[in-house]
Amino acid sequence: MFGWGWPKAAWLLLAMAGLRHIALGAIAVVLGLHLSALGFEPIAAGGVFTAMLAIGAASSALFGLLADRLGRRRLLLLASLSLALASLVFALSSLPALLLTAAILGTIGPTGYDTGPALALEQAALAEATRAEQRTSVIAA
Repeated sequence: MFGWGWPKAAWLLLAMAGLRHIALGAIAVVLGLHLSALGFEPIAAGGVFTAMLAIGAASSALFGLLADRLGRRRLLLLASLSLALASLVFALSSLPALLLTAAILGTIGPTGYDTGPALALEQAALAEATRAEQRTSVIAA
């Protein structure tokens, strides 16, 4: 059965993931155009994208190591807030160094899908919040 018997925590995690994926999808569509409009050469824009992907992978590993010690909820909140702050920096700044810093610290993914630590934290939290027979349908949602 899809969804009606799922715990509240699963619904909240899925709602938060949905909102984050909408934001990441929008970023993926406009980020290259935005960097170009700011005067970034294609090679520089590619460097920003590469840094975003590399830091997303590294931060996923780091957050995975810290999740049990510091708590998944706390780290998921940190990842979401850093993404929101980085998105504001991209919207309001044209300074290349600030944009690169925001891309790195905000774990913005240029792919339109989550490439940062939040995805792994969510999946672990969903598995923890649901019963064994619910996990496949919740994670597939």
